[in-house]
Amino acid sequence: MNTLSLSNWHVFRGERQVLRGVGFDLQGGRCLQVLGDNGSGKTTLLRSIAGLVPREAGELRWCGAVPADEGQFHADLGYLGHDPPLKADLDARENLAFALRVRRPVVAGEIDAALARVGAQAYADRPVRTLSAGQRRRIAFAALLC
Repeated sequence: MNTLSLSNWHVFRGERQVLRGVGFDLQGGRCLQVLGDNGSGKTTLLRSIAGLVPREAGELRWCGAVPADEGQFHADLGYLGHDPPLKADLDARENLAFALRVRRPVVAGEIDAALARVGAQAYADRPVRTLSAGQRRRIAFAALLC
């Protein structure tokens, strides 16, 4: 069973310690709700797990072990923040193709399959700037699926 565990997680932002001694065990197929006031470190926690913000201390375990290559562990994760990382003047297919080509070759049909899975086929050819926030979020989820 996939398990993500953190222990004694510490993160600083500049001179300010944002997270101190955070820990949890999350079993595969389960959700973790992160609650707190604005500025309390919720996004910082998620970004640090994804390797986008460095941690000062703490241990991460995936499937019961510390990843031998934490860079590869981070590369295998999908992170979707507040604002989807989409180019406004590109359409959905172009955005997904761009995002994929940065990491690996595009396999024929995978973009359309991902767009279909999130129900975004009807507007896949429209520029992202013309889409609603929910439609943009669907396209961002399709990118994660790829």
